Amino acid sequence: MNEKTIAEAIILILPVLAFLVSYALQQAHFTPNTNSIISIATILLAAIASSLFQGKLTGNTLTDVGAVLVAATTLQVETFAPLQEYLRTNFLNTKKETQDATSSHP
Repeated sequence: MNEKTIAEAIILILPVLAFLVSYALQQAHFTPNTNSIISIATILLAAIASSLFQGKLTGNTLTDVGAVLVAATTLQVETFAPLQEYLRTNFLNTKKETQDATSSHP
C-alpha cells in the first residue's frame, strides 16, 4: 500500500474510531455535561487528525481552526448525530416506559 492509500484508509476509519472511543468513555453515572465533553473531545481529535491526513492544515492558525471546525461539524452532522438520536430515542423511551411501569404500581 502506498502512503496515499494508507492516509485515505485512516481518514475513513477516524469517524468510526472517534465514535467507539466516545461511547466507550461515556458512562451512565457521568453527568450529561461530562459525556458531552467526551463527545466533543473525540470529535475534535478526529477532526484534527482528519485535517492533518488530508493535508488541510497550513500552519496559518486561522485557516487551520476553520478547517478543523468544518471537519468537526461534518463529523457531528453526518456521523454522530443520527446515531446519537437513535440511541437517545431508544434509551429514553425504555427509561420512560420503565419509570411509567414502576410509578403505576401502588
